[in-house]
Amino acid sequence: MDRDTYTNPATSDYINQHFVSIKVDFDSAPELVAQLQRAQAVLNLPAGLPLISFITPEGKLYFGAGYLPAERKAGKPSFREAAEEAQSRYADKTKIEEESFQLEVARKP
Repeated sequence: MDRDTYTNPATSDYINQHFVSIKVDFDSAPELVAQLQRAQAVLNLPAGLPLISFITPEGKLYFGAGYLPAERKAGKPSFREAAEEAQSRYADKTKIEEESFQLEVARKP
């Protein structure tokens, strides 16, 4: 995804306009990646690598995906299409309460 999705100017502009993006390297934080994978599996979302997780500011994982190309390919939605779906789901606060997974994230003081 680094080579095609995130380097696509339209995709990166969209991400920067609508989300706070955090890239987690599996080798640097395997425990965090494992926690995200488990949370996505509980919600019946793709849980392999690469892993894309949409999380509320309160730490509720409410949407996720695996590999997403910059442009729709072979029936796979584009990153932007998935991000728009995530935005739509985020707007429905009741649904987030019902269909999310609260992550336990250690916060530094």
